[in-house]
Amino acid sequence: MERQVTAPNEVKPDPNVTHAPGPWSYAPTGPVMEGYEQPFGIANLGESFSLIAGVFGDGPGGRPQAEANARLIASAPALLSALRDCAEALSRLPDVDGAYRATCLHQARAAIAAATQEGK
Repeated sequence: MERQVTAPNEVKPDPNVTHAPGPWSYAPTGPVMEGYEQPFGIANLGESFSLIAGVFGDGPGGRPQAEANARLIASAPALLSALRDCAEALSRLPDVDGAYRATCLHQARAAIAAATQEGK
């Protein structure tokens, strides 16, 4: 299946996904209950708004680390889409340095499988 390349942070519709479709975003939330700080929430901004996850900030990294984690989690659909595009492009390139190309392609496909459970 040939995929079209997406722009950064763009997520192509994929009928095979089982996770909440992107794009996702993060926003400040607040305390959940006494003693537990959840400074950020991850939400699906697609066709219907829905809360995906909460990111806690009561660990050693505090709020700055929680925000960095929230940004990374919110970018997951775009990262997955970009990685699929890269793996597809890499699989079509001539095999100039077989070991390096094969290793990169294997790592990309393993990360995609971990995120989607494809091949299980």
